[in-house]
Amino acid sequence: MELKNSEKRQVKITSKVTDAEGQVTELIQLTEATYKRTEGKAFLLYTEGEISGMEETKTLLSYDGQILSIKRYGEVNTTFLIEPDQSHESTYHTPYGNFFMTTTGGPISWQDDDRLEIFMDYDLQFESDAGYSQVSVSIIEAED
Repeated sequence: MELKNSEKRQVKITSKVTDAEGQVTELIQLTEATYKRTEGKAFLLYTEGEISGMEETKTLLSYDGQILSIKRYGEVNTTFLIEPDQSHESTYHTPYGNFFMTTTGGPISWQDDDRLEIFMDYDLQFESDAGYSQVSVSIIEAED
């Protein structure tokens, strides 16, 4: 996938995952991303790094001001939605099988006035998992 008429930006992605037992995993990745804004919608495309466990998987974020869509394709394939106070079901396709999941959205912030800053929170429940994970993601454009 490619974003035509887009800009290259260096971003820092911080993901914090808290599992049902309260164990916290935090991953930080610096990567080049492609950014595009059209009337009413913004897009950010980047490649996951080795640290995420999804090396070479591309992630496309699309935001319309209310719903954030996250599409991953490569080693892992899925599309899921984050919408504040709403739950959405989807399927995670991995080399180890397909996993049904439900995401329940928390707050979303997407600012791109002077510098790109994206924040999102959501709960993730896998069908086969008795617990859930709370996920917080921060994407900040790196300073020049």
